[in-house]
Amino acid sequence: MLALVAQGRGMAVMPELSLRDAPPTVEIADLGPGRPTRTIGYVTTPELARTAAVRALIRELRAERVRTGPGRPEQGPTEQAEKVRQPGQREQTG
Repeated sequence: MLALVAQGRGMAVMPELSLRDAPPTVEIADLGPGRPTRTIGYVTTPELARTAAVRALIRELRAERVRTGPGRPEQGPTEQAEKVRQPGQREQTG
């Protein structure tokens, strides 16, 4: 998808993780606080579900949801001030 956008063949609404390796010729704009969210889940086997490691991870995932509410991270990279990366500009780190 990014390759098509980079070639000037259109635009796309994509998850933030998909944009990390975007070519410098692509402009990236945040959709703002009302942006769409995505619900994710976890999968495991019955055998692994009984292990201490998997149970601990599931507890942490559920606790995070309680802390931040469903579908809303506390303050991820896109929750910061609206960011726009102009063509040719590399994303700043830190």
